[in-house]
Amino acid sequence: MKYAFGRADTDHLVTMLMTVISGCSSLREISGLFLACQGRIGHLGLKDFPRRSTFAEANSKRSSEVFAKIYQKLYRRYRSFLPDSRNERLPVNNLYIVDSTTISLFSDVLKGAGRNPKEGKKKGGIKVHTMINSREDVPSLVRFSSAATHDHVFLKELALKKGSFVVFDKGYVDYAQYASWDMEGVFFVTRQKENAVYESLEQFRVHQKDADRVMEDEVISIDVKGSPLLLRRVYYYDHVNDNVYEFLSNNFELEATAIADIYRQRW
Repeated sequence: MKYAFGRADTDHLVTMLMTVISGCSSLREISGLFLACQGRIGHLGLKDFPRRSTFAEANSKRSSEVFAKIYQKLYRRYRSFLPDSRNERLPVNNLYIVDSTTISLFSDVLKGAGRNPKEGKKKGGIKVHTMINSREDVPSLVRFSSAATHDHVFLKELALKKGSFVVFDKGYVDYAQYASWDMEGVFFVTRQKENAVYESLEQFRVHQKDADRVMEDEVISIDVKGSPLLLRRVYYYDHVNDNVYEFLSNNFELEATAIADIYRQRW
């Protein structure tokens, strides 16, 4: 069913935006801000700011999907005007970057992620997942979940076209999704988990010019529900950060250094 946006939705959005821009962190602060601004809100399209109880009720009863739909509508309308924020040459076209961040809350609001700490209480939170076109400054997709929800759930919501590349951290590991993308012609680059179980099948020859960076480049097999999934594992040394990375990809055509360059776009 198509959602019809009403005046109350618009007023709520404007109020929330002003709250964020002003840096308010409680209903009491918001009420004080609104009281100070009474009579100077005509340019916002608001007749009156809502009372504290009304605002609290709107936040508790209105789904975040309302704001998500507004964002997607604005993104589709104005994306052609978004500037190309990356002047450097990207390693591939149609590259999408996936990442997440956690907004901490008390554990009695939302269940926390990970193990309980040895000292103190574990904080709950909201996890914000985003997908960004590498040539744009704003996300093309935003989703919220509890911090306890595994990251890989977000991967199922990505609508990627054949030939696209998507890069993400190892927290999103989902071999079944990797296999699905492989069948659809969608390429990915991520990092291998430390405890991953796989079988080495074939070693690629490393070019002499890359020997100081590419330590290994091989084909590996990972069991996915009883079926083998062939992936590429690139063992890479980053001189700048003095770190060694294990990258995974389903692309076997690009040079190993290009796989590392794709992952570097996350930074």
